[in-house]
Amino acid sequence: MAITWDNADGKWEFYLDSVHRFSIDNFRTGQIVPNNSLIIIGQEQDEFSGGFSPDQALQGCLSRLNIWDTVLPVEVVVSFAKDPGYDNGNVLSWSFLRHHLSDIQASQPSNVVSSVGKSNVALTFSQMSNLNYAVLPYDGSIIAQLTVCTWIDLTASSTDAPCLISYATSTSFNEFYIFFYESKCLISLESQKYE
Repeated sequence: MAITWDNADGKWEFYLDSVHRFSIDNFRTGQIVPNNSLIIIGQEQDEFSGGFSPDQALQGCLSRLNIWDTVLPVEVVVSFAKDPGYDNGNVLSWSFLRHHLSDIQASQPSNVVSSVGKSNVALTFSQMSNLNYAVLPYDGSIIAQLTVCTWIDLTASSTDAPCLISYATSTSFNEFYIFFYESKCLISLESQKYE
């Protein structure tokens, strides 16, 4: 799965299994995502670094999650769906995430992605819990463009709303987040949602 966004024209692009699925125009044109924030993997924040709910817990496995502060070219995004490569995001990198976990189980070899000789590890979010998440600080530059790429296999039921990423600042608990509901991927930036 991959998502890109550019604040210059507000264009969102969504890719699944290396196929471009849809585009959205004029979504938060001119908006920036501030720095000095927290990135939560596996939960949505209802308050800064807290307010977690079990029904928003990610359930399943993910691998090769990376976030960049630029829009990657289409051919690069599509190539990650075929081979995750060695690239690491500059907002969030898979190698950093893998080494800064608490209670999330890492399994090897990955059942999500086949990358023999590379980062063949999956993170398993095995239970519906408000404790099943990873917290990562981000103090890099402000974000005016975005690319999120990951390999993911969800196991949550259609009535749950598992959150992949929640990006919060001290003044906005859900500055940016991606979650799933009723077999749809929902994206929110500053409380404006698209699915």
